Amino acid sequence: MSQFGVEWKPTSVSDQITSSSSKTFTFAEKFYYQIINVQVSYTTNATVGDRLVMIDGLDTDDTLLFRTYAGVAQAASLTYTYNFNPLLPFLTSVSSTTVISSLPLMILKASQKLKVYDANAIAAAAAGENLLTRVSYLYRRISP
Repeated sequence: MSQFGVEWKPTSVSDQITSSSSKTFTFAEKFYYQIINVQVSYTTNATVGDRLVMIDGLDTDDTLLFRTYAGVAQAASLTYTYNFNPLLPFLTSVSSTTVISSLPLMILKASQKLKVYDANAIAAAAAGENLLTRVSYLYRRISP
């Protein structure tokens, strides 16, 4: 324990399930969570259309708490890496298939969710459409 009370501890969680363009992470009871980075590797299949990676923070009843998006469209048959972080600027260009974008500084609590998805749902559950996500965050127990 620190001199200021309960310490924040770093960790991460990832979802490597393929053939999906939507991932939802639900946070456990009795903790607070500060999202510090969301990294997405998105491989699109040959279905024509522009994808837009979006992140929503949702309350327990799916009420929108915050929303951010990549700012660039991703076409068919490409792989991009996206990094969302509160310390990064919002950029709308792609450098060597890497996109960086800002993420609101937000603390989520028990049972709230983080959803990462293709806002345009071009090929939502199609083979070859792979949105692989890793969420890094700090967490601490809610004081009794």
